[in-house]
Parts: sequence; structure tokens; C-alpha cells
Amino acid sequence: MAGRDGKRHREAARPDHVCFVAGVLQRPTVSSVIVGAKRVDQLSDNLGSVSVTFTADELAALDAACGLPAEYPGWMIDMWSASRAAQLQNSHT
Repeated sequence: MAGRDGKRHREAARPDHVCFVAGVLQRPTVSSVIVGAKRVDQLSDNLGSVSVTFTADELAALDAACGLPAEYPGWMIDMWSASRAAQLQNSHT
């Protein structure tokens, strides 16, 4: 499978959706994935995603390619927290 940048990764024989499900399954906050299938081959592909593993670098690349932007108020809290942390650090120097 080739990524958006045209590079092939080590799970080259896997369809995109199998790699996606495998990536979701490797998230520490995910305990299960609900998948749908109309045909037996789709079900077989989905079940095969359990045997696919990614390295930390590969998961980071998936995050970079597929990550969603932070939603409000999350991005605002992060922004203000970083600003406040810098103020506190500067006051102690």
C-alpha cells in the first residue's frame, strides 16, 4: 500500500482499511472497534487487521497523515496553559 507521499510501507500487502483498523486497535485508549462488512472477504480483511502491528514511528506517521485538528475548547485550553506555564517559569528565574 502506498501512502499519500507515494512511499510504500512494510505492510504493503494490506488494504488501506485493514491498516486503518489496525492503527485504531493499537491506540491505548481504544478497547474495541466496530466494523461493518457486507461480504465475507470484507469480514476476513477486518479480522486480519488484528495481526497487523505498527511501530511507534509508523503510528506517528499515521497520526500526522490522518490527525484531526483539536476542537474548541481543547485547543484554547492548551494555548492558555502553555502561555501560563511560560509566565510561571519566567517568574521563577
